[in-house]
Amino acid sequence: MRLISFDIEARSLDLILDYFERQSWELDEVDKENIYEFLKELIYEPVFDVIFKRYTEVSTKTKDDGSPLYRYIYIYIYIYIINILYSINVKIL
Repeated sequence: MRLISFDIEARSLDLILDYFERQSWELDEVDKENIYEFLKELIYEPVFDVIFKRYTEVSTKTKDDGSPLYRYIYIYIYIYIINILYSINVKIL
């Protein structure tokens, strides 16, 4: 069962990954609060939370205040990208 539409998930995930890339963070140093603070005008918090939970897991690293950092689960992101390409009939190979 889908909690959010395919289009909203695709756009939101793109915004989240784009922000991550611009920050030049390490792969296991994703700061959830920082990302949401930047994107809160573009993504509703419940949508952000669903996407963040689906595509990340807690990292072994923490912020200076002890709160958790996260890392992306790349296989889920790759699968989602393949589904997007498949839905628009792009031949992968």
